[in-house]
Amino acid sequence: MKIKNYLIKQAGLSLMSFAALTQLNAQQTFEAEAFIESAYATVTDAELFSGGKYVTMNAAYGSYVKYIITAEAAGTYDFAIDYATMNGRSMYVKAENYLPVIAVFDTFTGSWDGSEGTGDDGNPLAGIMTLTVPVYLNAGENEVEIGAFDGQDGSFSPNFDKFTVSPSAATTLPTLSPAALSFEAENARIISADINDATCYSGGKGIFNIGASSKIQFENINVAEEGTYNVVAYYTTFSERNFTVKANNYLPVTMACKIGLPYWTCPENEEQENDPTRPTILKKTVQVYFNAGSNTLTFSSFQGNPTPNLDKIEIVKSGLNLPKPGYEIMAAVFDFTDNVANFATDFVEEYATDSANLSRLIDNNEYTTYIKEGVSETKITAKTAYPIILTGYAIAGIFGQPGKLPDDWTLEYSDDGNTWNPVANVGAIDTDAYRSITTGYNLDNLVSAQYFRLTATGNGKVEIGEWQLFGVPYISAEQAFPNDDMTHNVPFDEILSYSMGDPDGFDRGGGWNEVFENVFDKQLNTVYTVVDGKNFYIQFETPDLVTLKSYALTGRFGFAPRSPSKWKIEALSEKTSDWVLLDTRENIKFPADASTLMFNIKEPVESFLYKLTVEDTAGEGTANLVQWQMFKDWYGISPSPNAINNVTCHFPVTVASRKGSIQLYTTSAANLPFTLFDLLGKQIESGVCHPGITEIRVGSGVYIIRVGEAASKIVVK
Repeated sequence: MKIKNYLIKQAGLSLMSFAALTQLNAQQTFEAEAFIESAYATVTDAELFSGGKYVTMNAAYGSYVKYIITAEAAGTYDFAIDYATMNGRSMYVKAENYLPVIAVFDTFTGSWDGSEGTGDDGNPLAGIMTLTVPVYLNAGENEVEIGAFDGQDGSFSPNFDKFTVSPSAATTLPTLSPAALSFEAENARIISADINDATCYSGGKGIFNIGASSKIQFENINVAEEGTYNVVAYYTTFSERNFTVKANNYLPVTMACKIGLPYWTCPENEEQENDPTRPTILKKTVQVYFNAGSNTLTFSSFQGNPTPNLDKIEIVKSGLNLPKPGYEIMAAVFDFTDNVANFATDFVEEYATDSANLSRLIDNNEYTTYIKEGVSETKITAKTAYPIILTGYAIAGIFGQPGKLPDDWTLEYSDDGNTWNPVANVGAIDTDAYRSITTGYNLDNLVSAQYFRLTATGNGKVEIGEWQLFGVPYISAEQAFPNDDMTHNVPFDEILSYSMGDPDGFDRGGGWNEVFENVFDKQLNTVYTVVDGKNFYIQFETPDLVTLKSYALTGRFGFAPRSPSKWKIEALSEKTSDWVLLDTRENIKFPADASTLMFNIKEPVESFLYKLTVEDTAGEGTANLVQWQMFKDWYGISPSPNAINNVTCHFPVTVASRKGSIQLYTTSAANLPFTLFDLLGKQIESGVCHPGITEIRVGSGVYIIRVGEAASKIVVK
């Protein structure tokens, strides 16, 4: 059975129809409830609204209402929409086959029922307000459709009272809405998900069991024009679930499917199937940015959680014109190439290049490229600061050439830098030109090494976008983590005198004993577990007044969705006794199973007491943390600000400092990748310079901006 399109034909509207067919040369008012056709629109009695009624619609149901408006002359007309809403909501206005106009209702009324209210500032708010949008009408009769439009705050329309149409002083040129492109989900490239039969789905099939490692890729989506497009997913779910949607290598968007059904896939009985209050399958719309020509669109899990079941998608040019988004950096924010002991000696190239070129290989940004001309193969050796269990690694190809990885490569490990063994490859995932590989090494398959060698090939030139090494420290079975952090002079049997945690953990004193102090024991086989909770905090009191300059968190083997994804680090001020925020992170993904992430603190302070507060996990409702390390020194030497600044290439853009921002101006037709660092070498932001002005919002300070192959310092006041 195809998707049901339940239409409600209205009778007894002769007065409205007569008014609608009069020539529109002055203003004409239409009551919202006086439509000639609708789908899943609800009319509610409300005495404070004009006509004593209002209309509500739900974009998840595809709700709309239609009217016939006759204009004396073709041109732009003002649609003044009366509404009530107490949160952000949106509607579209579509005249004939023109691109819809999006009305965003972000000025709130005093109530939902049309009565006055009071704003947060104490000032009175009207119960019903008016929003005016320009709409192009043809001469003669126009079929005008008004419907709920998916906005950031949800799928519902405001309480829609009436609208008044009058000739506008503005002039707009109409754009014909191109036909929607439709793609069955089961015809996409599917990774780690199932194709199942579903009688109510378009084509009789859909995609099910879309989990943390799943990807649904719609390839070769051809559009004539670059810009913003609506992506409409047809889905079913019994509970609120989300997708992550990504076009090409642009930043992804979240598709929040908050509206559910009383079944997971198809109606389970006749009553559900013939329910006139809702469709059989729901819709959700988000906006993405497509290039002219061929595009790839990827649906995946949001933060590792299960998604709705997917029937099909539709794509059409959007009435919203969003700015071109930045590119998503797939490279992890930290890997063990960042933590070398000495950049000059711990990276060895078979064919030596300058330090700036080498830094592009390990700057955690696949949009910068390491290049070695005139060779068909090169070997690069990295010596990590201490031995690690390599649980994963990554390699990236060339910016602007998605899918192009180095022609061939191998990765090897060594205990001493002389005898080499191949690193295992038990799985790989490609995202554009970035490939992440899992090794399968763990405590049951233990391989620990300090030297890693990458051999890469090319056709007369070797080009690599990024090389990353993921894992956990492993010094010995007795003590996996090095004894170099702020807890080194606190015996573990006295750790409870210096630390506290809330919640306490799981099964204290029992066989599991997964309690908070385990994060200080320098072991990999113990863990702190918060059951059915994503929030916890841990405090550590230092024996002496110290300055925390960097820290590290380590996830657990086999439980990636339980790793922290959002947290903050604070210090108790000795002067004010207030907590001072040192560092905050969100939407962080641990790049591999049981991996360690390290972070420098930009503005450290002296303190006796430090606190880690975790506010969310990567997906699961239970939280795990293996280790929290705190260091008196900043970690790493690369990417080295000095090495980057020594580049003498001609700077390809004009860089200007403004209050609170850096502006990059270029007339080049090419998109140029940029990376912004602070003076500690910490990456602040990265993206692409487009022709014209690209603005980077920053606080005051001294920064290093690298664009393409060149870099420069800049001061922001």
